[in-house]
Amino acid sequence: MEKFNNNHLIYLIPIICGFTAANMYYVQPLAPVISSELMVSYERASMLYSFALTGNALSLFFIIPLGDFYSKRKLISLLYFLSTMSLLIFFITKSYYLLSASAVLIGTGTSAIPLITAGLSKLQGGTRYIGRIMAGVLTGILFSRFLSSMLSEIWGWKSVYALSALVMFMSGIILFKDYPAPDNKEVKTHASYFHILFLNIRGLTQDSVIRHYCFNAFAIMFLFSAFWSNVSMYLTTAFHFSQTQVGLFSLTGVAGASSALFSSRILEIINYRNNILFFLVVASLLAMGFSGNHLSITVAGALLIDAFIQLIHVNNQRGLFLSCQGNEARAASCYMMSFVTGGAIGGFISSYLYAIFEWNVVLISCAIITMIPLFIKTKTRENFNEPN
Repeated sequence: MEKFNNNHLIYLIPIICGFTAANMYYVQPLAPVISSELMVSYERASMLYSFALTGNALSLFFIIPLGDFYSKRKLISLLYFLSTMSLLIFFITKSYYLLSASAVLIGTGTSAIPLITAGLSKLQGGTRYIGRIMAGVLTGILFSRFLSSMLSEIWGWKSVYALSALVMFMSGIILFKDYPAPDNKEVKTHASYFHILFLNIRGLTQDSVIRHYCFNAFAIMFLFSAFWSNVSMYLTTAFHFSQTQVGLFSLTGVAGASSALFSSRILEIINYRNNILFFLVVASLLAMGFSGNHLSITVAGALLIDAFIQLIHVNNQRGLFLSCQGNEARAASCYMMSFVTGGAIGGFISSYLYAIFEWNVVLISCAIITMIPLFIKTKTRENFNEPN
């Protein structure tokens, strides 16, 4: 097994992946500003986030399998070039339609992350590298809303995209030169590529265990997108928050998601039962919905929701891989597809719900979606102990 000796890149790749993941999330707190500046409706401005997730979902399904047939290094570099160009277009253009198209391409470029991890997983110490990358991705996502809000207040809402385009360009060059995964030497047929796509579809339609965890993933990402895509508008209208204050509020998500650091102990205490976590999510949403406009309850609710989402996400993957041993790659592909699709649909639907019915209906819709997994029964191993 090849050893990765580039110590500089060991620490740089997680940072690169963190900035890459953040590209899709910068727009979440900016929807009110975009709506005002471009003179488009709030729901159309919010849809830019859904477009990015749609591009990411499509690329996870159609582009990621190409990493088994072509050079990962070249494919990753191409995706970073695509990210750079789409971010520049997003920065330059004033057309909503070009912004929408570039948002799709930004999401497509973000699919470079699983290709990076796939190559490193085959190296000596690969598990350690992947752990660092996942930590970098989580940090990038959580701080993206804070960064875009703060830069918007200082230099305007597009400034974060100019900065990110520069970071993506430099990252692409670094990865093209130093990415350690060797080029694929094995000759594969195009039929194998379509066979992989077929297996992904069959896994969703025929395997009840995969379908169970995929819907769980869909539900929590629907909730995540619906909440964070609209909370900035809610804070702006209900509490007259500035972009800086919205950015500071987003740090509650960082605090909540830090529960993942203690996930092993917490999940052991609840015997790895997702139903308890889903029930607590519903309780948090309803508490916010029926409490009126109280900032302290909104802050506490945001912290708890992100904490429970992270715990469910960790427990989902644990249960999925225990139940689908031997088919982990196919199961992971289906799971992440459902996860991202839930985010795209959640962001899309919730923006219209907020525009028509405002904040409380968004919370109620999230509670309804989150309650559905409580009533779905399937044979899984989610409450089994970890294998020794």
